[in-house]
Amino acid sequence: MEKLLNSLVKNTPLAVVVIGVLLVVIGAAGGLPQLSLKVAEPGWRFASGAAGTLVAGFGGFLILRAPSRSSNLAALAEGYGLKIFSPVNASDVKEYVGVFGTFKNRPPDKSVWIIERSLRSGVNSFKRRPLFDETDKRWSAPQCRLGGKTGEKRVLFVAVVGDSGQALADYYFKVGNETGQWPGIETLPLDIVPCDSIQVRRR
Repeated sequence: MEKLLNSLVKNTPLAVVVIGVLLVVIGAAGGLPQLSLKVAEPGWRFASGAAGTLVAGFGGFLILRAPSRSSNLAALAEGYGLKIFSPVNASDVKEYVGVFGTFKNRPPDKSVWIIERSLRSGVNSFKRRPLFDETDKRWSAPQCRLGGKTGEKRVLFVAVVGDSGQALADYYFKVGNETGQWPGIETLPLDIVPCDSIQVRRR
């Protein structure tokens, strides 16, 4: 939690996105029981969700306008050589799917995530950190749960993540685990660097 707060203090655009997501969650869930906050009136819940969407969108705009600090991370990501070999591109998969791939040089611990993007809405969600096996230069991310409905197309990508991206991932899971609401993320920080991706369709 302390790491998350420190990252938000240092990164104003990310903090704005986090506040927006929190407002969306309050509107969707009708409050935050952990903070004894309850919003029962439908009008206020709608207002909270709408305000959260606007705030998160503004935060995304600030992130996109900020000077790029990802060039070094992108160079490192290229050196890791992360690739996906299963599932194959354009395949049909079940709700729970294992994602597997290869690498050239092992990235630092906790610096890689499998991320899902909805082709319908364009929002993103964190799935799982891969496990790396040095013996055969392969990584695995078993039991990734896909969102959406049967027949929907999703993009799965493996990405190298910097401090801001990791703080966002920590917050994403903290909110989801505490509230049961998992709102998608419209704009990812610049220090989330996709390395390889596939498109799948949910059965």
